[in-house]
Amino acid sequence: MYSVLVVDDEAWMCEGMTKIIQKTNTGFDVVRTAENGLEGLASLHDNEVDVVLADICMPGMDGLEMLRRMREAGHEQPVVIISGHHEFDYAQKAIRYGVYDYLLKPVDREEISHLLVKLSRKLEREHASERSNRLPAEEEPKEDDLRSGCQIVRMMMDQAKRKYMNDLSISVISDQTGFNPSYLSRIFKQETGKGYVQYVTEIRLEAARKLLMENPDLHVSEIAHRVGYWDDKHFSKQFKREFGMTPSEYRRG
Repeated sequence: MYSVLVVDDEAWMCEGMTKIIQKTNTGFDVVRTAENGLEGLASLHDNEVDVVLADICMPGMDGLEMLRRMREAGHEQPVVIISGHHEFDYAQKAIRYGVYDYLLKPVDREEISHLLVKLSRKLEREHASERSNRLPAEEEPKEDDLRSGCQIVRMMMDQAKRKYMNDLSISVISDQTGFNPSYLSRIFKQETGKGYVQYVTEIRLEAARKLLMENPDLHVSEIAHRVGYWDDKHFSKQFKREFGMTPSEYRRG
């Protein structure tokens, strides 16, 4: 059985996470809870746990600051960030501080279960490595690189869904994350099976399609601008390629 520390300023959230984790039957048990980062750090000093689940936004000390101080103090256990804030920079900082993964509220039980299964395998490998000392030293960095890549792709997808009307070019994502544009393009294609530009285009055109049907008084050019296109002709061309007809034709049914 692996021990878990849940850090969240909302008592109902701590209680809810405890119940969810127990019901997953994945070999994890919440042994302690804390109301903020300071209390969480104190718990780590007093009691060693295998995994930490922490909210980002908490009074006194937030989850990211707690994570930073954990690493400075030598606490290396996996940390999962739980956040109601979908902002890209939060998750970006979390990766830099060595977070294992992040979850968005409301927490999905299946997602938690899947995550805990992955964590269980990771911890089992680490414990086996400590006992036998047979695993090559280079394997862990490879796993970390892969996991970080998956996280970045998830954040790119999340940002595209929320901010498709903004400039979401790969160069902008590169500036935000500090990763090379070609690397971002490559890992996105590897993880999703499609290019990043294609993914953003599909989201924008689907949003445009809904606006065309739900807002009959909106001019096509206004809809184009709302979903991130400033060239009306380019928008119409992309829309026809996706749906087989121009925006005006689609609206007429």
